[in-house]
Amino acid sequence: LSEAEAFAASAVELRPKMATLRDTLAFTQNKAGDPKAAAQTIGVAIELEPDNAQWRVRLAEYLLAGGDRTAASQALSKIEDMRLTVPEDLKFQIDVLRKKLKTT
Repeated sequence: LSEAEAFAASAVELRPKMATLRDTLAFTQNKAGDPKAAAQTIGVAIELEPDNAQWRVRLAEYLLAGGDRTAASQALSKIEDMRLTVPEDLKFQIDVLRKKLKTT
């Protein structure tokens, strides 16, 4: 896992404006137990591609994993506020996150 994170970080250094690489780095950071770093990293992906609903869902996941329920809820609300196109599989993830926010 640490090797994957190092590779992802290197890729981000080489292509800093490629949001998908930021997503990969955030994923590895979260899996390594650092959801706060993952939220910061995916935040840059959002800056690069603000209309990508997937990055905002991942942000909500990482914020929730890091214990910031309010920010996670706001991240999900932003998707609706911006009227972003959300594929069906992502709608399912949003529903799961909303249920987690209600129960935890």
